[in-house]
Amino acid sequence: MSEYQYYEFAASDGPISDEGLRYARGCSSRANVSRVRWQNTYTFGDFHGSVDTLLKYYDAHFYIANWFVWVWPFQKARSPGKRSSHIFGEGNSTRTH
Repeated sequence: MSEYQYYEFAASDGPISDEGLRYARGCSSRANVSRVRWQNTYTFGDFHGSVDTLLKYYDAHFYIANWFVWVWPFQKARSPGKRSSHIFGEGNSTRTH
């Protein structure tokens, strides 16, 4: 059985740093990576980077899998602060962090 996972990170507060871009490019050789977006689809295997580390550079993250799990963490600007994650799956909504 194959899996489907889609990851996307976005920088709405402006382009990410050179350091962030280097880390983002190192997370996957197949991802579409720019200073404002990181995007990849997995059908076999899994994401081997750190979502928390990418969220130090990008402001938002979207994740969906074929087992109906959606995650939308957003953070207000890239200043230190608490990030909010919303997980939706099979009609349920749970707030984490």
